[in-house]
Amino acid sequence: MSHGQNWRSNHRRKWKKMLGQHAGRPLQGGADLTPAESLDALMSLHSRRWSAGESLFLSERTNRFHRKLVQRWLPQDRLSINLLELNGAPGAATYCFHYDGRSWFYQAGWNADYSDISIGKMAVAWAVQCAIQRGLREFDFLPGDLPYKQEWSNAQRSVVDIEAFNPLSLRASVFRLLRFCKRRTTRTTACNVCQRPPTQNLNQPTSTSCNT
Repeated sequence: MSHGQNWRSNHRRKWKKMLGQHAGRPLQGGADLTPAESLDALMSLHSRRWSAGESLFLSERTNRFHRKLVQRWLPQDRLSINLLELNGAPGAATYCFHYDGRSWFYQAGWNADYSDISIGKMAVAWAVQCAIQRGLREFDFLPGDLPYKQEWSNAQRSVVDIEAFNPLSLRASVFRLLRFCKRRTTRTTACNVCQRPPTQNLNQPTSTSCNT
């Protein structure tokens, strides 16, 4: 998808509105906030949309795992938590992993009260810009067909699952049948990929978008 001048102008206008009317500040976990503070902000923003029963990311077990991971990997730049502060409080956050020259978009959260500036898209723009700053060549949104992933991507990869079943096991046969029926009702899964655009000024976040 190719973005025209109107899309870019609209995006730039919302970014400027975020900075001006909402006292917006782009932040990076580990530099502007401690690893623990960054994860706390992400968890809090994520919980504004999903409950613990709907998102495994909010479970106590997952919280403990990521808390240890963030403490270890954030200082090593193997992951990042990129935040947008609005009116003195966290307004959006993204959680990405870095490996092999790529940034992998894992999780996000935002305050829907700022929907007038498309705060989710602003958070994606900042995450992509942070990946560019790190010299990463690709931003991978991972599987899913959500509109924003297609909007920010300029390539797509298919995801293939390989499974093995014991043909002599009744339990395995039943499970295989249920999996087959479920997949008949779902669409093919793909990864949306944003390949690195030229590095641009941080004050012009619209230039971080990748045309699809």
